[in-house]
Amino acid sequence: MTPFSFSLLILNLVLGAPGDYGWPLGKESAVSGVFGEYREGHFHSGVDFSTDGVSGWPVYAVADGFVYRIADSLTGFGKAVYLKHPDGNITVYAHLDGYTGKIAEEVRRRRTGMAFRERLNVYLEPGVIPVRKGDQIGLSGESGAGLPHLHFEVRRNEETPVQPFEFLPRPKDDQPPQILSVRFDPASEDAVIDGHHRAAVVNLILAGGGYAATETPHLAGRFHVSVTARDYTVNGGVYRLSPSRLGFSIDGEKWKTIDFDRVSYAQGENKKIGLLYDPTASSAGMGLYTYRLYTNFPRPSPPASDPTAALDAGKMGEGLHELGLRVEDVNGNHASGRLIFRVGRPQPSAGIPADSPGLRLSPEGTQLAVRYAAPPPSRIEGNPVLGFPESGASGTGHPCPPGDDARRAELVIRGKTWALMGVHAVFSGWLPFSELPAGRVEGAVRTEDAAGNALERKFTLAFVRPPSKKDTSILVSADGRLACEIGPASPYRLDGISYYVLPADVPTPPEESSLNLRQMYGLYPADEVFSAPVRLSVAVPDSYQPQRSPSGVYPRLGIYRHDPLRRRWIFVDSAPDTGVLAADYRFATPIDRFGVYGLFDDAAPPAVEHPRRRSYKRGEEMLWKASDRGSGISEEESRLTVDGENYDDWYYDADRGWFRVSLGNVPRGKHTFSLTVKDRVGNSSGRSGVFEIR
Repeated sequence: MTPFSFSLLILNLVLGAPGDYGWPLGKESAVSGVFGEYREGHFHSGVDFSTDGVSGWPVYAVADGFVYRIADSLTGFGKAVYLKHPDGNITVYAHLDGYTGKIAEEVRRRRTGMAFRERLNVYLEPGVIPVRKGDQIGLSGESGAGLPHLHFEVRRNEETPVQPFEFLPRPKDDQPPQILSVRFDPASEDAVIDGHHRAAVVNLILAGGGYAATETPHLAGRFHVSVTARDYTVNGGVYRLSPSRLGFSIDGEKWKTIDFDRVSYAQGENKKIGLLYDPTASSAGMGLYTYRLYTNFPRPSPPASDPTAALDAGKMGEGLHELGLRVEDVNGNHASGRLIFRVGRPQPSAGIPADSPGLRLSPEGTQLAVRYAAPPPSRIEGNPVLGFPESGASGTGHPCPPGDDARRAELVIRGKTWALMGVHAVFSGWLPFSELPAGRVEGAVRTEDAAGNALERKFTLAFVRPPSKKDTSILVSADGRLACEIGPASPYRLDGISYYVLPADVPTPPEESSLNLRQMYGLYPADEVFSAPVRLSVAVPDSYQPQRSPSGVYPRLGIYRHDPLRRRWIFVDSAPDTGVLAADYRFATPIDRFGVYGLFDDAAPPAVEHPRRRSYKRGEEMLWKASDRGSGISEEESRLTVDGENYDDWYYDADRGWFRVSLGNVPRGKHTFSLTVKDRVGNSSGRSGVFEIR
């Protein structure tokens, strides 16, 4: 096996020693987010310090320098100060509640004449506002995105954030990280784990000072391996963070390392989260981080020796082997683990439990499992109607073991047949994508009952191969209502796996009861993530009765993605499709991952509460509570009037669910107001009344 090392950030030049900088809050504070950590759609580019859920903590310069840049925005970093230091570094202090001293004066001067929503972004010359280490530059807050905390960065230049704890004092932390599990995903059609071609998760437990696997899996073929780990800290609170370094070995030989040392904003590299994380199994909010030990660089420059860094059991000798793991935090606390696995010829499954009769096409690993449970003789009357079982299993395609009560079954596609494994009248195998031409596939599973009567269950699906370096692959569902355009720069992995689409069935939880399903599909493999967006479009079904609006669009419809970790639907887009595939009326959106997508009708308007107060001092905020269970609040389409005139000094704080209205430009006296709140598909609610400025 060829060893391979990948580092998110490789810093070849020593820029400073740990501890050279001071604490940005003047003292050590609990670390609530670390550098390189998973965020939805991007790597976290700094360190988050807790302020105990409140605003107003003094923020200090960590070293001598000068104010290099000041930013003030309603989104992103919110109010932020950038300092430049003699060592060439830039330090960033973001989500401030306000500025202090000469910085505050500079902002007031620059803000004169600017609109409330207008973004301030100004660069200053070195001598304008010098600072010394320990000077106060602002107050912590929650401006921009997020609740109260201080986001702190160290950048080598504007485009390159680096590990802040290379310069800050190290936090007090003696807790080692935790190694939770290892996941094996088949990366070839002949890949089998414990007799099945499907993904398998092996849990690890702490035993004897290290982590050990709870079982010994039996592998054959090639696998993509991923590891779930986290750094559990209790310094000033309980936080589940991402480790800063991970190392892996096979039989003692270095296989791969991941170092969170540097990330680059250049060419969107900070958004290529799929290089290292599995977004379908990672969540900062839930404290779960799953690291992919395959797909290391985006196309077109993969490592020449092993493009996918897959674990290839076929190149390893039969017998027992060891996957070694070492996970570290920024303080050097580490946890070690080992997983013993067996390599050998694939073994058929010991048995498959019987289920309700029917055919199920079940996504398993990189392949599509075919499972058929034949009905017993007592249930065969004429031409039976076969259902779709809720659970499925896949097998290896081996002949039935002697002595089992099984009948022969086969998969038939375009005149070719493949034998399915059978145990107790339940048969399974997987679709041989590599032996089929891409496109629409019509097939059948054929068997017979105990009396010798022939049974057949037909199916239709569609699949495509990954795009070449120059071409685009277009995946179209069997019914033609879904289309997905995958460009040549999109895939991370280059192992020739096939993409396919199936009808899906995911229940809508009660809290999202306002969503009415119109169409649902699964795009597989479900864990496939792309370095460049792919284009998804879904046609409005014929059964959808509401008429189009006068502008020619369908209101209330939108595309949603199912989040398997949170078990909820997330709104993606409601834009009409104007592309070449739009033969019918379609909705289209760019997506960065496969999974289950649905076209939903959101019929419920947002919920809006009246402000609790009607009397304010000039300069205070009026707060409106607003929420939406479906597509979410649209700040762009919502409107506020004061005394009948449009009033723009407000914004929607999505983290708290508040409309925050600045009353600094409203004169003293009594005034009327009217607020119209819209969601992202056009539903609206309104509130009106009277308030007073004292």
